[in-house]
Amino acid sequence: LAEKDIFMVVLDVALDVNTIHSMLWAEHYKFAFVLITTWIVSLFEELYHGDFTQLPHEMMKTLHTGRKSEAVARLVAREASFEAFVSLALTAYAFPFIFMTADA
Repeated sequence: LAEKDIFMVVLDVALDVNTIHSMLWAEHYKFAFVLITTWIVSLFEELYHGDFTQLPHEMMKTLHTGRKSEAVARLVAREASFEAFVSLALTAYAFPFIFMTADA
């Protein structure tokens, strides 16, 4: 269970980076700006709570013990609240615009 949560956080970051790249590549700068801003707000929230600096250690601890540490549990909860909703809503809305071609 703990490994799944860490995998999901890493996957979320990777997919966010991929989505931002796709938006920029398709020249949808407004969509990319909103997603980058959402990601930055989430990053600042982690920095504010102090969990970001401990994250590598806490993730390794979680993987070794098999139980989520408090810092990892807070990270997963914050990821599942604000950023997940905004990211999903924006990506779902922007998807047809990003992958539509001019000659379609």
